[in-house]
Amino acid sequence: MNGFGVGRQMDDTMFHPNGRSTLSSNDDRDRDSYSSSICEITDCESRDSSNLYHTTTVLRVCRQQVLKPYWKLLFVIGWRPFGRDRINYHCGWKALNVIYPLLLVALMFYVYAYRILSCQGKYDVPLIVPSTDISPTIVPHGGSNVTTPMSFTIEPAAETYHICTHLISSYVFPDVLHFLAFLLGFWYFRIQDNEQMDAMIQQAFLHTTPIQHGTNTQSTMIRAMKWILICGALWVVGMMGVLALFLTAFGLESTIYPFFSVQAWNIVLLGVNVFGCLIYNSIIAAVVVNYTVQCETIICFMRSIQEQLLEKTGDLRMIMHDILKVWQATHQLNGPMANMMSLLVFNFAAMVVVGVSLLLFQNQTEINPLVLTYRVCFFLLWLVILVFPFVQAARLSSIYNKIEQAALEMRVFGYLTSTPRDLDSFLQFVTLAKYKVRLLFIPVDKSLVYGILLLTTFLLIVLVQTGIIVAPSLYL
Repeated sequence: MNGFGVGRQMDDTMFHPNGRSTLSSNDDRDRDSYSSSICEITDCESRDSSNLYHTTTVLRVCRQQVLKPYWKLLFVIGWRPFGRDRINYHCGWKALNVIYPLLLVALMFYVYAYRILSCQGKYDVPLIVPSTDISPTIVPHGGSNVTTPMSFTIEPAAETYHICTHLISSYVFPDVLHFLAFLLGFWYFRIQDNEQMDAMIQQAFLHTTPIQHGTNTQSTMIRAMKWILICGALWVVGMMGVLALFLTAFGLESTIYPFFSVQAWNIVLLGVNVFGCLIYNSIIAAVVVNYTVQCETIICFMRSIQEQLLEKTGDLRMIMHDILKVWQATHQLNGPMANMMSLLVFNFAAMVVVGVSLLLFQNQTEINPLVLTYRVCFFLLWLVILVFPFVQAARLSSIYNKIEQAALEMRVFGYLTSTPRDLDSFLQFVTLAKYKVRLLFIPVDKSLVYGILLLTTFLLIVLVQTGIIVAPSLYL
């Protein structure tokens, strides 16, 4: 304590009467500046419960419902490393990411070998060996002059083991294409760590309308991608069902390769082959789903650009930037992704030819309703997965034509305050930026797809009518 005051804290205000008012004004000014710099961080849904289709919310929903199931599929086939999103990426994950792809490669080679040895699916066209009659011969009996005519009928030998025919076209060549597609996908997704589909989905979501009702909305885009993913899963389930139909129709005795004398061990090897077939079909589904989802994303992106042009709500310069992004995305789609898809499309076409051959050239001795059901389902499943990528590629090519048509209409009727020179420049830019989607190194559009279908149908009719293809029914 001191003599200036008992129990009173000394400060500058005792000597400066106006100091307190000065400090209070400074505090108020600092408080105002501090309050103006505060950034309120709240959840979009808690702030506005009716805004369910906010971009951030829908992106999170898309990540949960579309991307994460697709990532799980990539985990299963070894194209995405385990534990990559975890904070603690320890040595166990590293060891698993080395061992698991090696096991998958070994499993693939096992499936390829088992398919050939067991003639899985019986893809070879059955050949009927006709019986041969030998004319009667005269055989003398002993020393007498009495002769007895005798005749022999040579029947096909009983088949103890079915040897596959057409190995190169039905088994070896499709399996080589499948393994090349697997290696290309491993390099594209695993080695290069390509996240092209995620970035494209985010860009497309930023350009679609965040409302619930409409033709090109974020909810519509999520629904389309979910259906593509569900269709891929259903195709895999369908192929496993076709394998079960094959085993039931022809019996285990004629479909299991006798590696061991004990039948139980052969059934265990058959179970390993069934699991390998699941991975085999999952690889096909992963490639098709990735390709078709990217096509659908670019289509939604282009539809949003088309709506801006028709409604005259966007700036031409920004629209040109968006068209350039679409051109770059299509160029990337025609890269390794199109190469993988082309390899498998050739494989699908070979399987469709096999299915047509099995339906037209049937051995009547082994035909029953179960075998016929197996062959029809086999043909339909391979036909669906062959047509689906071509349909998506044709839809993407047709949307480019609609953008060019909208640019022509703008040149005639005008666009906001743009000058004719600006519209000419925009039309030329759209024409030059027009990009064709390619499969099998061929530009794909709707006219090409329809032309191939009509030509194939006409060719089959001609072959059946001329007798080159003998139909199983007299009515064909």
